[in-house]
Amino acid sequence: MKCLAKAFIPFFLLLPFLSVTQTKVIGLVMDSKMQPVFGANVLLVKSVDTSLVKGASTAKDGLFAFDNIKAGNYLVLATAVGFANVYLPAFSIGNNPGHLDLKTIRLAEVAANLGEVTVQTRKPLLEQKIDRLVINVKNSITSVGLTALDVLERSPGVIVNRQANSITMSGKEGVMVMINGKINYMPVSALVQMLAGMNAGNIDKIELITTPPAGLDAQGNAGYINIVLATNPDFGFNGSFSSSVGYGRGGRQATSINFNYRKNKVNFFGDYSFLLDKRPPFLNNYRRVANQGDVFEAYTKIEREPTRLLQNIRLGLDYQLNKKTVLGFLLAGYINRYSMHEKITNNNYKNYQRDTIVVINNKEVNNWRHAMGNVNLQHTIKPGEMLSFDIDYLFYSNRQPFAYENNYFNSNEQFLFTQNVRTQKLTPIKFGVAKVDYSKQTTEKSSIEVGIKATVSRFDNDVKVERLENNLWQIDQDYTSYATLKENITAAYLAYNINFNSLTTLKMGLRYEYTNSNLGTVLQKNIVDRHYGNLFPSLFISRKISELKSINFSYSRRINRPTFNDLAPFIFFFDPNTFISGNAALQPSISDNVKADYTFKQMLFSLSYSYDNNSIAGFQSKIDPKTNKQVFFAENMNFLRTVSMVVALPVVIKKWWNVQNNLTGTWQQASGTLDNAPFEIKLANVNMRMMQNFLLPKNYSVELAGVYQSSSIFGRFKVKPYGQVDVGIQKKFKTKNQRLNLAVTDVFSTYKWVWVTNVESLNFSRTSLQFTRATINLTYSRNFGSNTVKASRGRNTGSAEESKRVN
Repeated sequence: MKCLAKAFIPFFLLLPFLSVTQTKVIGLVMDSKMQPVFGANVLLVKSVDTSLVKGASTAKDGLFAFDNIKAGNYLVLATAVGFANVYLPAFSIGNNPGHLDLKTIRLAEVAANLGEVTVQTRKPLLEQKIDRLVINVKNSITSVGLTALDVLERSPGVIVNRQANSITMSGKEGVMVMINGKINYMPVSALVQMLAGMNAGNIDKIELITTPPAGLDAQGNAGYINIVLATNPDFGFNGSFSSSVGYGRGGRQATSINFNYRKNKVNFFGDYSFLLDKRPPFLNNYRRVANQGDVFEAYTKIEREPTRLLQNIRLGLDYQLNKKTVLGFLLAGYINRYSMHEKITNNNYKNYQRDTIVVINNKEVNNWRHAMGNVNLQHTIKPGEMLSFDIDYLFYSNRQPFAYENNYFNSNEQFLFTQNVRTQKLTPIKFGVAKVDYSKQTTEKSSIEVGIKATVSRFDNDVKVERLENNLWQIDQDYTSYATLKENITAAYLAYNINFNSLTTLKMGLRYEYTNSNLGTVLQKNIVDRHYGNLFPSLFISRKISELKSINFSYSRRINRPTFNDLAPFIFFFDPNTFISGNAALQPSISDNVKADYTFKQMLFSLSYSYDNNSIAGFQSKIDPKTNKQVFFAENMNFLRTVSMVVALPVVIKKWWNVQNNLTGTWQQASGTLDNAPFEIKLANVNMRMMQNFLLPKNYSVELAGVYQSSSIFGRFKVKPYGQVDVGIQKKFKTKNQRLNLAVTDVFSTYKWVWVTNVESLNFSRTSLQFTRATINLTYSRNFGSNTVKASRGRNTGSAEESKRVN
C-alpha cells in the first residue's frame, strides 16, 4: 500500500499544472430588435437521440457558453418566455480543440397569452458515464406502481435477497445505498424494508457506482447505489401525484406526492409516500444432519398473514443568502410497521421415519422509526471555486416483540405439550455526521477536490428471551443480552479531475479513513475493540475514440465493515431449532476492484475484476449435529474472486418498437471453511434481461420485460435459477399531464429464491423463499402546477446547487 501511495504522489503534485486547450461553444441570444435576451434557456443536445448534454442561461448581455464539449454532432435549442422556441441546424465539433462561435440566435416574440412552454429531451434507459452506470427509471412503464426495491431487482447486475436483507451488485455484497447523494447509515435490514416502501414514481434515476471516486466513503466493497429522487427545476409551484392499487394473493396500496415551490431566493420542496401491503411470502426450509450413525431431518413450512404499513416524508428548504451563498435545511423520516400472524409446521424425522411434529403459532411486530436532520451551507468563493459544509443527525429505533406458542405432537399427530416463548428486542441507533468539502477549478482543464469527514455512531441492542414455566416467565440467559457498539470514523480525501482535451478525461483520488470500533455487553466488555487506518486510492480514465465510441477504465480500493446487526448478539427464531444470530467475530473486508467499459452508440460492454480479502457472506447456515439446531449468521470467507461482464444492447426495430437487452455474466471463486474443513466454490452464472417497448396510436404504449438468473453463489451456498416476466400498458392523456398504467409483475409467479448447500455430504440444507406471487397494479399519476420554463433573477438557487451536489 505504501508503494502504491508513493506512486500516486507525483501525479497529485503535477496534475494542477497540466493545462491544455479545450473545446468551448459560445453564442449570443437576441430578440427581433437585436436586444440581448437575459435568462433565456439554451440546451445542448446530441443530434443522434436528442439526449441532453448541457444547459445554460444567458447573461445580461445575452451571452451563453458551454465548456468541456467533446467531439460529436449536436443541436441547440433556445427558449424564453414570450418567445417562440428556436432550434439551430445540426453542427459538428471535430477532434481539434478550440472555440466554436454559434454567432447570434434570434428569438421571435409571440402573443402575450402564450401558454406553457415545455422542453422535453429523451434520455436513453442506460447511460454509461466515467464512474457510474445511470438507469433512467422514468423511461420504464412497468416501473410505475412499483417500489424502489422492485426497480433495483430489475437493474443490470443487481440482485436483491429479501430474506437475507442483502443487496449484491456484480455478484458482490457490501453495497452502500444513497438517497440523493446522501448515505443511509441504517442497518441493511431496515434499508431493504425502507426501499420496499418507496414508490418508484418518485425516482428519477438510479446510479450504479461500482468503483466509487475518492469523495465517497470507502465503505461498501461492492460500490454504491445512488437513488436520485425526482425534482423539478422550474419556478413557481409544481409537483406530481401517483396512486396505485394492486393484488397478488393479498392487497397492495401505494400513494405518493411530491411538490416544489421556487420563488426568488427560496426553494421549498418535499415528498410523502404511503404503502399498505398485505401480500404474503412463501417460505419453506429443509435440513438433514448426520450424528453418530443417525440421520435427522426437518421439514418446515411457514404460512404468514402479514401487514406492512410504511410512511416516508421528506421536507427541504434552500435559501439563497446572497449571490454566492446558499443555506439549506432537510428533514426526513419514516415509520415502518410490519406485523404478522404466522403458522409454522415443523415435521422432524429420525432415520427417515417421522418422529415429532411442532406447530408454532406466533405473532410479530417489527416497528422501525427514523428521523433525520441536515443543515448545509454552500458558498461559491468565485466562479469555479466552492466550499460546502454539512452536518447530519440521524436516529433509528427498532422495537420487535415476538410471541411463540409451540405445540408438540408425536408421530401419530397426538398432542404432547405446549411451550410458550416470547422475545423483546429494542434497538436505538444514533449517528452524527459532519463534513467539509472544497473544490476549485485550478486551470482551464483541471480541478481539485479536498474534504474531511467525521462520523460518530452508537448502537444499543437490548434482547430478552423468556420462557413460560409453571405460569411464570423465566429469562433464558443463553439468548438474552444487552450489547453496545460505539464507532468513530474520520476521513480525508484529495482528488484531481483533468480534461486533457475534448477526448480524454482523468480522475485520480486518494482517501484515508481511520476507524475506532468497540462492542461489549454488560457481562463482557471489549468483545470487539479495533483501531485501524487504511488508504483507498482510485483512478478513472475516459477516452472518446470517436463520436460513437468511447472507453473507460477505473480502479478503486474499498472496505466492507460488518454491520451493527451482524456484530451484535441477538436472536430471532424461525422455529425452536432454527434461528438467526449475530457474530461478534466478524472482521472487515478489503477489496480491490478494476473495471473497463466500452461504449458504441447506445451499446455498453463492461468487464470488471475484484478480489475481496476476508469477504463477508450474510445469512450463512450452520447445523449442530449434536442438537440438530440450525443457525443463520454472517461470517467471513477466506476470499472471494469475482469476474463480471455487463453487456447492454439497445435495438430499434421500428420507430414504434425498441428493445433493451441487458446481459450480466459473472464468474466467482469463494474459499472458506465448512464443518471445520476447508472448501472452495467456483461457479459461473448469467443474468439476462430483455425489455421491449411498443408505441401505439392514441398515446398508448406497451412494455414487456423478462429476466432470467442462472445458478449463482451465495457465500457457501448455491442459488438455484429463477426468473420472471412483467407486462404493462400505459395511456397518456394530452391534458393535465395525466397517465394511467396497468401492469402485471411476475406474471407466472416464477421469481423464487432457493439456496442449497453446495458441498456433497449428509449434512444438507435447502431454503426456498418466494416473497410475492403474480401481482396486478393499476396506477394513476399526474403532474400539477406550473411547468413553465421562465427566466428569473437568481437562476442559481438552492435546488440548482443541490442538483450539482447530487450529480
